[in-house]
Amino acid sequence: MGKTWDTKKKILNLLSKRNKTLTEISEELELAPSTVSEHIGELLRIGAIQQIANEHIRKWKYYALNPEFNITAISQP
Repeated sequence: MGKTWDTKKKILNLLSKRNKTLTEISEELELAPSTVSEHIGELLRIGAIQQIANEHIRKWKYYALNPEFNITAISQP
């Protein structure tokens, strides 16, 4: 996974502190929202994170670590 894995680790590290929106992650990592969206999509597919809807504002989606995910199970080149 190389450099893309580093970005995913940074996203996971941010989410270990608190749930965040795509925009918050994008701003903190100084990456384009489209780039962050791609990484988030991959993290969602492997089950590392989960999407949480905001009950007050429907368009805001938060992302959180999946507490049941075992990150050591990911094979890294």
